[in-house]
Amino acid sequence: MKQVGGDRTDIYYAKHVVLGVGNTPIVPPGLEGTNQEDIYHTENYSFNKEALRDAKAVTIIGSGQSAAEVFYDLLQDQKYFDYRLSWFTRSPQFFQAENAKVAREIFSPDYVDYFRSLDFDTRMKGLPNLDQARKGIEQDILYKIYDLLYHRSIEREDPKVTLQAMTEMKGITEAEEYSYIVECFQWQKEKTFYHPTDKLVLGTGYKPSLPDWLENMKEELSWEDDTPLKWMIITGLSSRTIESILYLRSLILTTRTERQLPI
Repeated sequence: MKQVGGDRTDIYYAKHVVLGVGNTPIVPPGLEGTNQEDIYHTENYSFNKEALRDAKAVTIIGSGQSAAEVFYDLLQDQKYFDYRLSWFTRSPQFFQAENAKVAREIFSPDYVDYFRSLDFDTRMKGLPNLDQARKGIEQDILYKIYDLLYHRSIEREDPKVTLQAMTEMKGITEAEEYSYIVECFQWQKEKTFYHPTDKLVLGTGYKPSLPDWLENMKEELSWEDDTPLKWMIITGLSSRTIESILYLRSLILTTRTERQLPI
């Protein structure tokens, strides 16, 4: 282990190594390398909020808690800055997270022990049944969004707000009147439409950030299943799905031979 900013190197020997290296934002295909002043992840929202106020149209992609909080924050400011505000998600609806204490028992140590005692295939089949407790938007923020939209509606003016589920972003191109045209696909009607916007905020979740040394050691490790971790990340599985697979399947990182870990 090399000291940051120094030349000191220490060597540690361990039976188990726990990776706490954090996550990186998931950026949909085709948006890598785009103008980060106009298109960015929710993790950078607070740094770019002032610039959003000058836009004619702002679009949010995603339906998790972060996307909801950004939408509500912009909805409060919209009346004073007059931008058109849109919120799209490919999910069937804007789901509310399960807040009941009993339902949250799936996060208890007893349940985790039980779940990990199941075989791999059974665990994978059971993951969708846990979605309501793991995913969704907190009830409080949904109430606030509804109340604000209701009060806007009784003012008898165009609220300049669009909320649309079952809509997947397929691509984006630069435009003239607005900065960008977003290609969208409404999957229930199987209909493509084009949506103009100046700013795009991505509430698209996160993926594991694997260190290079682990990738270099993949042939030296015993994995619980044969699913390539790199494939899961590249193909854009949702951050929640990847986190669940990594955590709940009890990924085994056991070296086949005694070897010094190049941490």
